[in-house]
Amino acid sequence: MAMKEGYKQTEIGPIPRDWELLTFKDVLNGFTSGATPSRTRPEYYKGDIRWITSGELNYGLITDTKEKITAEAVKKTNLKMQPIGTFLIAITGLEAEGTRGSCSIVGAVSTTNQSCMAIYSTERILTKYLFHYYILNGNSLAFKYCQGTKQQSYTGRIVKILPIIVPPIPEQRAIAEALSDIDALITVLETLIEKKRAIKQGVMQKLLTGKTHLLEFSGEWEERPFGEVLFRRNTKYHEVKASEYQTTGNYPVIDQGKEIVIGYSDREDKVFRCPKGGVIVFGDHTCIVKFIDYDFIVGADGTQILEAKPEQSALFLAFQLQHSGISPTGYNRHFKLLKERVFIVPSLPEQKAIIQILSNINNEITALVTKQDKIKALKLGMMQGLLTGRIRLKEE
Repeated sequence: MAMKEGYKQTEIGPIPRDWELLTFKDVLNGFTSGATPSRTRPEYYKGDIRWITSGELNYGLITDTKEKITAEAVKKTNLKMQPIGTFLIAITGLEAEGTRGSCSIVGAVSTTNQSCMAIYSTERILTKYLFHYYILNGNSLAFKYCQGTKQQSYTGRIVKILPIIVPPIPEQRAIAEALSDIDALITVLETLIEKKRAIKQGVMQKLLTGKTHLLEFSGEWEERPFGEVLFRRNTKYHEVKASEYQTTGNYPVIDQGKEIVIGYSDREDKVFRCPKGGVIVFGDHTCIVKFIDYDFIVGADGTQILEAKPEQSALFLAFQLQHSGISPTGYNRHFKLLKERVFIVPSLPEQKAIIQILSNINNEITALVTKQDKIKALKLGMMQGLLTGRIRLKEE
């Protein structure tokens, strides 16, 4: 295939002719890590100097830290104060998906621990461009270049030889601004989602506890033991082992884990036909509560299926349990604690009215999350185009 006009071939593929494929050491400075002040000196952690750990590298701007240290800790540990604009990457524990490729920009003068490497921009590279470049490529770079068996890590020597595509400064600036605008929109949506979730929690606190009555309803809520509002379905016949979970299939597998659907199965003989009104899935080991209103196959041991008694709503009771919960005890079995629960419930019509209010809020949250996911997908496409030169921008 003929090379597109204005492009040149490199070891990582075609890039614009006026761009360069270099290494970090060619265009960046720093490559130093921090340290951890002695934990045997608790007074070291009673200061006001920010101390960043690799777990705080959140792909954004860091303006505060979980722990703060004293000036004496900085001196005794020979820590360096990292200026605003310093680029940080995680250099240990890169075998973990949550750590591999993680990075941030220092937003307020801080120190770091030994798992963070500080890198400084030069006249050849803008920090904001480097930030977006590493977000796109950090994961694959770690897979290719990091060392170690059980724990995979970077060293300063390795980071210096990492490849980086370098456009002219004006185009770096244009790329960074375009991607930062998308990030700002994602952040706005994240803020809206968190506000909606906070509103939902407040509404649940009022409506699910009987503290606030809906105007069109009257009468006291009644205390009911577990056996008067719910009963456990015997679903042993509908269970499949975790080893049988598939990535695709005709029927979803629901177990006691955090995800709603953990896998799929084609076992027609194992299908649990969900009754009208849905069921509650309770994790005997995890205490996780889910509401399911479609046919499914039951996951591995510990997944309890609960159906509502007449004149009760499974969804309302699921909302109550999700709000109040069952606190994990450290033991594997919690269903016995759930059976001891006393539920405070209104009439079925009031349950349905409360469900409608909470469902409307849920729908609003889902719409915002869906919009945010679409924008994140758009950003990924933009990054793949802009940071490889397939899409060109010129600074205005």
